[in-house]
Amino acid sequence: ARPVDVGCTGQRPPRIAWPSGLADEATVLPDASILERIGGPSVLRAAVDTMFDQSLWTSPVGVALDASPAFIPALRSLYAEETATLFAAADVGGQDVQAALDKMADGHRAWTLGDADFDTLAEHLGAALTKLGVGEAIVKEALARFRLFRAQVTEGYWTRAALARRSDSPAWRSQVLASTAASGRAAGFSAALAKLLANCPPLELGEAPA
Repeated sequence: ARPVDVGCTGQRPPRIAWPSGLADEATVLPDASILERIGGPSVLRAAVDTMFDQSLWTSPVGVALDASPAFIPALRSLYAEETATLFAAADVGGQDVQAALDKMADGHRAWTLGDADFDTLAEHLGAALTKLGVGEAIVKEALARFRLFRAQVTEGYWTRAALARRSDSPAWRSQVLASTAASGRAAGFSAALAKLLANCPPLELGEAPA
């Protein structure tokens, strides 16, 4: 499993939350279906597949998913289906969108995808839509919708970050580095984590940050 990098502060960055953070997004998104304007479900599925392919092989997202490759097809389907729901909804505060957000949260509790990983997914999704011929303005609108998934996609990461902050000790760090180095493709991540930890003082034990 991928270890959690909480940085030197262990502080979770601010993010748009559901449902209170949707007001600003909703005011800039048109009521027309983004799903239809990008070309329909088949175009979205092709973009999601490309997003996963690029993210798995060119970024740390692959490290997070490498330990459980059998689950990747299910995760692809989850993204395709729930992103389609999000893109088809005229009202971002509707019940369908809430259900999609809940399913995404449920589907990510076992993963450790952080904010940088989510940004990578969004970047590759935008590039894939552009390559498929979707106009720049529509791609921007689509990514604004997609970013509503941020808190749900990163939920597992921040849960484990809180646990890591409580557990931090020299012995825990040694165990994390040893388990990471043994997971093949994650060896490079282990080396990077070792450098980070060398420059960070031990985290104080106690309650995790809010």
